Amino acid sequence: MNNLNISRTLIIRAIAVLVLVIAAGVGMYFLYQFLQQKKVSINLRSDITAVVSQPNPNSDGEDQIEVTSIPSSTTLSLSPGKYFITPKGDGIDTEPTIITVADKDIAVTLNPDPSAEKLKALLKKELPTIKTVITSKYPITSKQF
Repeated sequence: MNNLNISRTLIIRAIAVLVLVIAAGVGMYFLYQFLQQKKVSINLRSDITAVVSQPNPNSDGEDQIEVTSIPSSTTLSLSPGKYFITPKGDGIDTEPTIITVADKDIAVTLNPDPSAEKLKALLKKELPTIKTVITSKYPITSKQF
């Protein structure tokens, strides 16, 4: 009976040590991941927001996994890797800015160009004025318009 109690005590201690070792390993992994993160400062114009995403490792590079949405300028902690910062807003080009987080903190300023649709609308609105100015300044060219 005494041997049975010693065996139980040893098994309980062995399980406790195993649980502590596993917990320490998991803790070290998360600490390592946390220490690898770098600060990324993202500056946005007041009229836009942005979405931060990463390439989906399970696809051919076309799919992206959204990391977070950004309503205004902010600083994020991101793990090393490639990220896409896509601006969102009315009348702006939504081409993403590609950044690579490596060994240093970085700062990104998003100042997207107007979208092609907005530029076409502006041209259509201003074209009569442009033609009037050109023909009044250079009357010989008025025959070409």
